[in-house]
Amino acid sequence: MKIPIKITKRLNNELIYDNLELRLDFLGLSETGELVNIEFQSTRLKSKDKERIGCYALITRIKEHNCVKSIIISTPKLVDNNTLNFYINNDTVFEIQICSLKDENGDKIQEELLKKIENNEVFNE
Repeated sequence: MKIPIKITKRLNNELIYDNLELRLDFLGLSETGELVNIEFQSTRLKSKDKERIGCYALITRIKEHNCVKSIIISTPKLVDNNTLNFYINNDTVFEIQICSLKDENGDKIQEELLKKIENNEVFNE
C-alpha cells in the first residue's frame, strides 16, 4: 500500500472553529505544500462518514487558508477504484482518495504508519 502523496511534516490535528472541536486522525503537510488529512476507517463508509471527512476538509481549509487532500486508509475494500466522490450538490463534488489494506496486513501497516506519525517521520508508504 502506498499513500499517493509524500508527507513531510505533521501538523496539529485538533481543530477548534466556532465552538466546534474536532480531532482528525492525522493532519500533515505534503512536499508540495498541500495539507493532507488521513483518516483510518475499519468499517464500510456511511454517508455520515463522508460528511465528517468533508467537514474536516472544509474547516481545515478555512482555518489554514490552504487546500486539503483527504485520504482514507481502510481495512475493507470501500470502492472498486482509488477515489470516492461525495456529491455536495449538482455542481460541487468532494473527492476522497482511498488506500485499501484489504489484501495486506492492515494491522501491521497501520501500526507502522502510526509509529511514523508519532515520531514525526516523513512517509508515503
